[in-house]
Amino acid sequence: MIDDDILTIEEVAKYLRVSERTVYDWAQKAEIPAGKIGTVWRFKKSDIENWVNDRLSTNKPDNHSIQIGNILSPDRILFLDYSTKRDAILALADNLANAPQIKNRQELAAEILKREDLRYRPGNRYSPCPAVFGDGFGGFCRHQSYRYNRFPDFG
Repeated sequence: MIDDDILTIEEVAKYLRVSERTVYDWAQKAEIPAGKIGTVWRFKKSDIENWVNDRLSTNKPDNHSIQIGNILSPDRILFLDYSTKRDAILALADNLANAPQIKNRQELAAEILKREDLRYRPGNRYSPCPAVFGDGFGGFCRHQSYRYNRFPDFG
């Protein structure tokens, strides 16, 4: 008699106490040991047990920790040490001007500075919105002035 060493999606889902869809997704992404026989997924019971034991082991180091070096390459980091916001913006504009899409460095810098000036002009209809952005950095709200209208009309 053959042992039940080969499991179906339904049996694995029941064993792991997750949905069948979850097991299917894990199999598709190769996150769980599985193989296709014909058009259906099958799982070796011993592989599933080892996989569960590995996942539940408390002494194992976290293999899913994010290393900043794996995400950012040094050539994509720009360190700025400027005393004024204007100087920092100009340095960023210089860096951006290296992109092939930028044709005129001075025009880019001027437009960025103009935008920053508009953002912080009192009473401007496009002033920063602390109700949405917290500290007001990162975008515009279209309203009379956030000083008078805490919850702006975005219409």
